[in-house]
Amino acid sequence: MANGFIEKEVMQDIANAIREKNGSDTKYKAGEMGDAVRAIESGGEDLFPYIGNLTKLFFNVDFGDREELEITLMEHLHTMNNIEATYFATGTKGLRKIKVNCSNRNVIINTPNMFNNTLLEEVDLSDFKVCYNNISNMFVYAYYLKKIIGELDFSTLTANPTNTFYSCNALEEVTLKKETLSRGTTFAQSKNLSDRSIQSIIDGLATVETPQTIYFHSNVVMKLTEEQMVQISDKNWNLG
Repeated sequence: MANGFIEKEVMQDIANAIREKNGSDTKYKAGEMGDAVRAIESGGEDLFPYIGNLTKLFFNVDFGDREELEITLMEHLHTMNNIEATYFATGTKGLRKIKVNCSNRNVIINTPNMFNNTLLEEVDLSDFKVCYNNISNMFVYAYYLKKIIGELDFSTLTANPTNTFYSCNALEEVTLKKETLSRGTTFAQSKNLSDRSIQSIIDGLATVETPQTIYFHSNVVMKLTEEQMVQISDKNWNLG
């Protein structure tokens, strides 16, 4: 059994989702929710699309032998909503791969520490089409993370992403949408970035009026071509 801590607000969201699905007004205790989900006529196989607060949803959860998880979130929202996903999967154990889906552009998401301090090796955000607001520390201390799948669009950021990828020591693959990153960030611990990822990061830098700094590991800096150095400079970015 997976063990961990779930916020009171998240439990409330799950209970509301059950009531929305089964049409009841029952007040559920935590121990009653499993049976209530199983009793839903459709099978209740996926209530996550109805959860509106993702804070600590899988905080310190031990997934045991389950190494992969795919979930769909927040598809029920029909107006713009500011969603919190702080510490969403922080400290998870056992899990190696996670795929998070959401095609709802009404979701403005805050993801500080979303995948902090996990054993995850792969995070698939290829179908996570939300508006990122605050991504500070999103992958911080994800020491084993090798692949971030999907194009990251940071054009809607309102907070500095300085430590978003801090201590992603094993990171090899990441893709930024072209010209969407306008605030400084660091990949200084990511010495294994692929050539494709390096170019994608450089392509992802927006041309800015106020100089910004992008930090790379010394191994990566040594691989940069003269053309790439010029590309960084022409966009008014400094190399840290």
